[in-house]
Amino acid sequence: SQGQTSIFDLEDDSGVTKRTALPLPEMEEFPKQQLLAFEKELLGFYLTEHPLSNVLSLLSSQSTHKVGWLQEENVVGKRITIGGIISTLRKTLTKNGNNEMAFCAIEDETGAIEAVVFPKVFAKTKEVWVVDQIVLLTGRVEYKDETLSFLVESAKTFSEEDAKETKRRVEIKVPKGTPVELLKEVNTVFRENPGKDTIVIVVENGGGVVKRLVLPYTVNYTVNLARQVASLLKQH
Repeated sequence: SQGQTSIFDLEDDSGVTKRTALPLPEMEEFPKQQLLAFEKELLGFYLTEHPLSNVLSLLSSQSTHKVGWLQEENVVGKRITIGGIISTLRKTLTKNGNNEMAFCAIEDETGAIEAVVFPKVFAKTKEVWVVDQIVLLTGRVEYKDETLSFLVESAKTFSEEDAKETKRRVEIKVPKGTPVELLKEVNTVFRENPGKDTIVIVVENGGGVVKRLVLPYTVNYTVNLARQVASLLKQH
């Protein structure tokens, strides 16, 4: 939209910065995930969008709780499942036995929590523990020193197969003022992917009023489709 720019939107369509007449060399646009990584590294937070924004609905179908809601819910000691991205990771060895374990931050769109992966679980799930990996974790919530942590009992990476197991109701937030032509493109993409998932279009209808429109057909809302739709909406 006009009047807004990302810290990485350095050029206009002609390849010349808006603040100077000096031409810049032509460069390929950075992949979205790389931009997000840059923003997190430089700013400490995501400016463009949260990297999970286009797959959160898929994760929600497999998780029982949102990370940011755990503080307000009575979940201490209970076995639950959360989904998110591994935003930080520290591997270490135990003092007794030199067995490898890990501490990591698991983040979704509502917040973050430290996850503790003890040696027995870590040994069975070594391939899961990679920064920026999207994961589903089952375990128990612990409250210690006025802080919640998540003790991992089982872990797996999030896959397309996981997403196919459950029918979903997916909410897609459409930026205010999105051109009709762009919405038609999104509609076309949805219709090209028929399936069993219900799509709800969420639009801010002025004055902060939110309007929800349920599409009259269902789709197969995969991770790839989510990324495709997010890419289209980012054009506005």
